[in-house]
Amino acid sequence: MGFEILEDTSTPTNYPAFWRHDAETVTTLHQSPNAYLAPLRHPRPKRPLRDAELLWSRAGKVLIVERMGLNTQRLTAVLLPKPVLSMSWWPLKLRDGLDDRHAKALTLWLNSTLGLFLLIANRLETHGAWVKFKKPTLHKLLVLDVRKLKDAQLRQLTNAFDRLADVPLHPLPQMADDEGRAAIDEAISQVLGLGDLTKLRRTLAREPIMTLEPLRQYRR
Repeated sequence: MGFEILEDTSTPTNYPAFWRHDAETVTTLHQSPNAYLAPLRHPRPKRPLRDAELLWSRAGKVLIVERMGLNTQRLTAVLLPKPVLSMSWWPLKLRDGLDDRHAKALTLWLNSTLGLFLLIANRLETHGAWVKFKKPTLHKLLVLDVRKLKDAQLRQLTNAFDRLADVPLHPLPQMADDEGRAAIDEAISQVLGLGDLTKLRRTLAREPIMTLEPLRQYRR
């Protein structure tokens, strides 16, 4: 432990944080810090005191989910206006030379049907729909290489993110009828020259790991 959590946001510190993953409040791509951290002066009982500045060097604007309930929660990645540390999320620092346009494109991708499909396929199951994502797995995760996007493609995805940033998304099992998720898929599809992702999105929505229901045969 290197910090203590201060959930009273009226007393900000130099260490903003994004704490927890509440399915009822974390509903949009864009989020803001909801807590602050203060460096610990002394270690907790039976816990080593970690270097607060070393921990802070790992802060990031893009957060990728660390653990979540696939049947209730909505977001697998969020973007904040400033770097934060987090609990229940892994902060991601983009490489030098990448900017907010790349962060927005990556956040869109991770919440698209294609991004969800790849992420869920690499989950670590714990109990029912409750899953975790480990760092070594995320390091190997296939994602859209935002470094290779052309300026026009980045501009399209940036505009799509800005348009959808505050649109509440539905829980994952409801993605088949989620207009916000459909708009994310449409933006990704247009930029990458892909086909309509509606059928894939509807198929993923019926996955038993998310619905907690037996897989049934559906008529078209």
